Amino acid sequence: MWTFRVLTVPGRRTGRTIETPLAVFEQDDRRYLVAAYGTVNWVRNLRAAQGKAALRHGKHVETVTAVELPGDHAARVLRASLVSGPPRVPKPIVALHRRVGLTASATTSTPRTRRR
Repeated sequence: MWTFRVLTVPGRRTGRTIETPLAVFEQDDRRYLVAAYGTVNWVRNLRAAQGKAALRHGKHVETVTAVELPGDHAARVLRASLVSGPPRVPKPIVALHRRVGLTASATTSTPRTRRR
C-alpha cells in the first residue's frame, strides 16, 4: 500500500529546508521511503541529516528518523513495492495491466512518415 507524504529535511550544503513529495510504501505496519531512482538528492540530504526529517500529510507533521536498510532487506522491500504497483492505482487495474501487458508504446500510435 502506498500513501503520499511531503519529506522535509535540511539541505546538506545550505541547511535550507527542502521539501520533497514522496510516495511512502507501507508493508507489515512499517513505512518505507523507496528510492526507486537510486541515490537522488532527497536521499543524500536525508543521509546528511542522519535520517532526521519530518513527514507531512496535509496539516499533520510527524518527526521521523529514517534508517537505511541493509542491501538484502532493501531489495526485498523494493521488490514488494514494485509488485504492489504505482501509488493510488487500484489493485485490479495493476493486475489487468500486468496480465494484458499494456505499455505506453502498445496503446499509442506512432505516426509514420511517407516515403518519397
